[in-house]
Amino acid sequence: MKDLFAEKPALPRNETIEDKEAIIKAVYGKSALFKRGNPLVRMYYVTTGKWQNDVKLEGRIGNEKEGSCAVV
Repeated sequence: MKDLFAEKPALPRNETIEDKEAIIKAVYGKSALFKRGNPLVRMYYVTTGKWQNDVKLEGRIGNEKEGSCAVV
């Protein structure tokens, strides 16, 4: 998620991601109109399986929780 907001993304971007980046830039381009501050982004992880305390998944969740996203 953070890579989507990064000024210099580390991951390659396909057409779908580029479309989402364009939407983000359009929203932040209107930031002077935000009366109550910047938009709030909430992330949820949903699965149809049973939670198994996967170390890799917990690490990824931890990475997303750390720090803040850069404004595009």
